[in-house]
Amino acid sequence: MRNAQISLTALVSGEVPVFLPSVGNVLSGVSAGAKIGCVAFPIKGISRELMVRKEIDSLAALRGKTIGVQSIGGGFWLATMMVLDGVGMDPDKAGIKMRVIGEEATIVQALLSSNIDAAVVTLPSAAVAKRAACGR
Repeated sequence: MRNAQISLTALVSGEVPVFLPSVGNVLSGVSAGAKIGCVAFPIKGISRELMVRKEIDSLAALRGKTIGVQSIGGGFWLATMMVLDGVGMDPDKAGIKMRVIGEEATIVQALLSSNIDAAVVTLPSAAVAKRAACGR
């Protein structure tokens, strides 16, 4: 589903039995009155990929660039920050700007059309972006 709010609505209405949101989205739902349960499980790593424009050939080349996110403070943004931290990149020190684009499909399109310089996306979206960039 395109965002956690829609996923949470589907969960509360009984349309889906489970979903994997960020902790912030769960807390928002519970504070709004959603009666949901949480099951924690360990995840080693994060199933996201840092995608960049063709011209960016190193992490250093990300300095001063723009990364697309779904919102500031949401799960997509958090995953982006975790990936950047994992590669030793501090967005503030590197002058990286976060641009709110919208849902993931729109972020991928913004990357492919060079409206943003980079994005941290799920593996399926990364595969779509790679196929589109290669013209397949």
